[in-house]
Amino acid sequence: MPTATFQIRKAVKEDFFDTYDRPRFGTVFFLKNTKGEFDNQPYYLTIDTDKKEFKEWFRNGQIYVFKRAFEEIIIEEDVNETRKTPAVNAA
Repeated sequence: MPTATFQIRKAVKEDFFDTYDRPRFGTVFFLKNTKGEFDNQPYYLTIDTDKKEFKEWFRNGQIYVFKRAFEEIIIEEDVNETRKTPAVNAA
């Protein structure tokens, strides 16, 4: 069975709110529990997301998101071959 891997990082406020503090509904995130294990499902920021619970997860550093397009990524094509792509300067 084929597998897919992806890289995630700890979320920052800008992942979920724009410069006017409007929520970015539809943002995918992953939760890390207090034991350091990730839930086996993605979550989405919606209008129905429990704000109090979300803030607690965020404060505790439990929310992770996909790496952004211009952040460094690692491409693994073969078990014996790994290469890195440099971060692209968006400026």
